[in-house]
Amino acid sequence: METIIFNNVKDESILVEHLQYIKSNHSHLEQSFQLELENANWEIVTRLLYVILTEHFFECEPYQLVQGENIINFKPNDPDSSSSSSLSSLSVQLQFHIKDLYCLDRFTLDKTKKFAVVEFGPIELDEASSCTQTEIIYNYSGLVSVLEKYFGKSTTGYEQFEKDLDNCWVNMALSKVLSNERMESLKEEITKMNCKSVPEYIESMLKQDPSYSHVFYEQFHRRGHPTHPFVKSKVGLSVEQVISYSPEFGGTVDPRLIAIHRSKGGFKSYDDQQEPCPNQFIFNLFPCVEEKVRDYFKMIGLELQDYYLNLVHPYQLSQPVLSQFNQDIENNELIIIPSSVSSDISSKPLVSVRSLTLQSKESPQSSLGTLPALKCSFSVRLTNVVRNLYHTHCVTGPQFSRILDDIFKRERGNGFGTKIHFVKDLMGIYYYDTNQQGEKQQQHKNAELSSLWRQNLHCFVTDPTTEQIVSIPALLNISPISGTELLFEFVDQLKTNQHISTTSEAIRVWMNHYLQLLVPFYIIMSTKYGVALESHHQNTYVIIDRGVPVKIIFKDWDCPRCLPERLDRQNIDYSSMKGSSITNSQFETDFTQKRAQIFIHVGELLMHVFAHLRTIGQSKTMEKELIQDSSDILQSTFNQLKSDPIIHDQVLQDEEYFFTTPFVEMYAYTKWRLNPSTQNYSAPHFIKNPWYQTNQ
Repeated sequence: METIIFNNVKDESILVEHLQYIKSNHSHLEQSFQLELENANWEIVTRLLYVILTEHFFECEPYQLVQGENIINFKPNDPDSSSSSSLSSLSVQLQFHIKDLYCLDRFTLDKTKKFAVVEFGPIELDEASSCTQTEIIYNYSGLVSVLEKYFGKSTTGYEQFEKDLDNCWVNMALSKVLSNERMESLKEEITKMNCKSVPEYIESMLKQDPSYSHVFYEQFHRRGHPTHPFVKSKVGLSVEQVISYSPEFGGTVDPRLIAIHRSKGGFKSYDDQQEPCPNQFIFNLFPCVEEKVRDYFKMIGLELQDYYLNLVHPYQLSQPVLSQFNQDIENNELIIIPSSVSSDISSKPLVSVRSLTLQSKESPQSSLGTLPALKCSFSVRLTNVVRNLYHTHCVTGPQFSRILDDIFKRERGNGFGTKIHFVKDLMGIYYYDTNQQGEKQQQHKNAELSSLWRQNLHCFVTDPTTEQIVSIPALLNISPISGTELLFEFVDQLKTNQHISTTSEAIRVWMNHYLQLLVPFYIIMSTKYGVALESHHQNTYVIIDRGVPVKIIFKDWDCPRCLPERLDRQNIDYSSMKGSSITNSQFETDFTQKRAQIFIHVGELLMHVFAHLRTIGQSKTMEKELIQDSSDILQSTFNQLKSDPIIHDQVLQDEEYFFTTPFVEMYAYTKWRLNPSTQNYSAPHFIKNPWYQTNQ
């Protein structure tokens, strides 16, 4: 098995680096690391097969996934069908076995059974002699070869695609073995405190530190994106940097202060009345650095008032990034302030590696509950793209926050601002040089030193002794105490506190509480106001009080999509956003695909609930009831909106979409990665609609 998995590694250096790191620093984990490499390989195979099917890489004959053996016939893509070497006359079969099948056509592969790709010549498939070639898939490299042969040319190249999978592969294994040790330490600590679950442990910790829950749950999340083939890729980082910057290892990151000359910098504030200068904004947050900064500028003979201060991720000051700014530094247009000046500022990395929650080293506990979070430029390819922050996002974030403010004031009767909250983008600060030569170079360089400062989540907490801020991805991670997903420890807490007799009924109560927060918000925003948000799990938090979901929080306004005509009908002033991609009418398809995030959000939770119900033998009837419960909440929200004659027709239009579309379109990230004919993610990814025909 080891030979099979380790062959065909395109980037051998990264495998050697990780193996050497484990051997030198965690020699007792060498065997575990090897095992996790095997597991990670098969998980990537599963993820890659899933996106091949759902992103429609090939024209397949109709099929229905089943538990057990699956055979899917498809035609190769062949742009040059007239060529003598054309593949157009061939037919190909994917033959694989599914161990477990869940909603949304999600599955796990049976590793003990053969996964084969069988090629047939231009003879009928039922003739055995037509089989011309069979390839057994042992690793993700083999599946990439299938794509290269049958999907066709890639403008970005299959070699880099596979190297990025290599990066993901070793980092998946690294994350698993090192975070497992961290979970074991956590288990010991919880056991010593006589706590029976993670939520019970957090309740105890809140009595000592009211801000404890938010960062804890962000760093509790280890599994990453549920379906992305590049779930743990961090292309550009050394193994030491991966460990330093990734949340699951529980570390801290020390951001760095820079100063950008006003001729090459800019900012946008949520407070459009005062528009406070970034310098004073930062000094108000960190009084301890003001004197040091002023003294430093006196020492170097420059006027601080000519510059905008900003905090950036420390990786952005590494040589590969900073080398682009040599001329700016020489001209005193960019000042790299010594780390000693900002030595009192630290942070904790969050689920999104480039997001940091700030803290003061003088008062680390209290500051975590008051200081903003920071979304930084981060010149590392995470999943598919380099995660830099364009200056336009630094501007639209605060502007869009004001639009949301208007909507939330109008919808207070529906729980907006009381049970449903959004995180304001308070300030965007960025480098922006309009005089660069070369559009691509300009865009890239202008995105390197940006930061978005976001509202602290603890302002939404009413009772800091019982309310826990939980990142939704954390709910689907395994607890070291019960060995089940964290979600079900909260369900057990609700079951005990509300004296519910069965686990299945407690799950139903918990899910109804949560969906009553999620679904009406999302439908009101998209149907009434024409605002489609990225409501995926990473951008969502739930506040849980003694097991009960009582509030929901949404964040991240980089790339919502809006339908201007719907905003106009509600007399929403979006003049500040006109001309942006957010309100551009050509993005109606973008709006539809962005809105479809709600299907993944709900479907992912349902999938994990259904899997848990199977383990306790209560799956069949409860699965139908849970889907119907969520459908009833959806229908009730549409019925409420229909009473407004101004939007009656658009409500009917959306109602039809949600209940009569069997498969909904989303962005096809992997297909786009291989063949980005445009700069947007226009290729569709089809997923099953859990609400299809549930209102009949």
